Amino acid sequence: TATLFLTQCGGVGEDGSGMTPPDTHTTGVVNGFGSVVVNGIHFDVRSADIVVDGIAGRTQADLRGGMVVDVVSRIAPSGNTGTATRLVYESLLRGNIEALPGAGVVSVLGQRIVIGEGTLFSNASEIDDLQLGDRVQVSGFRAPDGSLHATWVAKEGSGGNLQLTAFISSITGSSVRLSGLDIDLATAEFEGVTQATLAAGQLVRVVLQAAPTNGQAVARKISLVDRRTATSLSKQQIEGITAQWDAGTGRFSLNGQAVQVNLATRYEGGTRADLATGVRIRVTGTLDSAQVLNAEKLSFFPVSLSGYARGRVTAVDPAGQRFNLLDNPGVEIRIRAETLLNDTLVDGGTLNLGNLAVGDEIVVLGQADGDRIDAELVTRLPRSTPGTGVGGPARRIGTTTALTILGTGVDTSGANYFNAQGGAMTQSEFFAALQQDDLVRAEGIYLGGVLNAVTVRRVR
Repeated sequence: TATLFLTQCGGVGEDGSGMTPPDTHTTGVVNGFGSVVVNGIHFDVRSADIVVDGIAGRTQADLRGGMVVDVVSRIAPSGNTGTATRLVYESLLRGNIEALPGAGVVSVLGQRIVIGEGTLFSNASEIDDLQLGDRVQVSGFRAPDGSLHATWVAKEGSGGNLQLTAFISSITGSSVRLSGLDIDLATAEFEGVTQATLAAGQLVRVVLQAAPTNGQAVARKISLVDRRTATSLSKQQIEGITAQWDAGTGRFSLNGQAVQVNLATRYEGGTRADLATGVRIRVTGTLDSAQVLNAEKLSFFPVSLSGYARGRVTAVDPAGQRFNLLDNPGVEIRIRAETLLNDTLVDGGTLNLGNLAVGDEIVVLGQADGDRIDAELVTRLPRSTPGTGVGGPARRIGTTTALTILGTGVDTSGANYFNAQGGAMTQSEFFAALQQDDLVRAEGIYLGGVLNAVTVRRVR
C-alpha cells in the first residue's frame, strides 16, 4: 500500500523520564488485535484519528488483520508498545474479478493480484473461494513489475465504487497514466488537486465510472493522497517491496521513499548481498534533511514458507509463547512478535494465546524447525470446519509409503498424489522423485498418532 502523509499530533511521553519520545511513522501489516498490532508493536488507538480510504472518524472495528496501514505514534523505549495519534488505511483497489482465479493470481481492474500463502481473507478462506465476477477489496504492496502482492483480500457485496490507488507515471492532456492504465479525467471531480497541479509521482485515489477496457478507463473522481512526511516525523518504520536497487550506491525505493543502507545498517534474516529489486523487507531508520531514509535496521521476509499445520489445539503455553497441535507434544507452534494472528470466528476478532483454547481449530504457516514451526500466520477457524494436515521437510520411512513430516507419522498408502504444480501423480512416480527433506504437504484424518493421508502434494 502507499505510504501516506500523517500529520503530527500531540501525546505524552511513555518512559517516565519527562522527555517526550519523538513521533514515529510506521507502515506495516495489521497482525493482531486487542490493541492494534502492526510490525509486532501494540498500538493503543483509543484516542487516534482513524481514516479509512479518505473517510475520517472510523474506529478499530473497521480494521482487519492483513490490512496495510500507516500509524503515527509515540513508541515506548521498549519498542513493543505505542500510543497512536493517527492511523490511516488506504485500499489498493476495489473491483470485480475479471478472470478465473488460478495459480495464486487474480485480475481486478486490469491489475494482476498475487495471492500467497500468507494472504488473509475476509468473507472467504482461500483463493479457491473467489469466483469470476466477485467484488473484492485488496490491500498489500505494489511490486516493481506493477503487480499487487495481496496481504488481505475481502470478498464484498455487489455495488460500491470501482476504485484504484496508484502513482501517476505520466500526464497527457486531460489523461493520466497510472498502474498501466490510461485514465480520462475530462469529466472527473477533483478533490485536493486540480488538473493544473497534477504531476507525475503523485499518489492518487481514482474512482472509475466503469471497469477498464483495453487499458483505458474514465474517472468519476480523483483525489490526491498527500505523501509528504512532516520533518518532525523523522523516525520511520516502513514495510514494502524494494524498487530501483542500486548496489553501487546502496540506495533503493520503498513505497516511493528513498532508502540508503550503509556500513552501520543491521540486517535480520539476510545480508546486504540479499538486497535486490522486488524483495519484501522492513526498514527502521531516520530521515535526513534531504528526506532520504537512512536504514538503521533492515529485516527480510522469507521468500517461501516451509512449515504448515492444521488441526486441533492440544496444549497452550502463553508464557512460553507457544502451543501444540495434534497429540501432545504433536507439532509445537512458536509465536513471534510479528506473527500474523487472524481470527475468523469473529470478523475483526482478537486472537492471542490468552484466548486460544484446547480444541480450537487452527491453521499455521511458517518456517519449519525440526518438529516445530516458527509461525508467520496463525488462523483460528470455526470448529465446524475441522481438518488435519502437516507440511514441511519429509523423510521416507524405509521403502514403505510412510513418511514423517514435522515429527508426525503420515500413512500415504491410500492417498492421491500431486506434484508442485497440482498435476496428478501415481504413487510410484511420487516416491521415485522424492528426496529426503523435500517439502511435502499431507491432508487427511488424524487417528492414533498417525495422519492417514487423503492427499499428498509436493510443495517444491
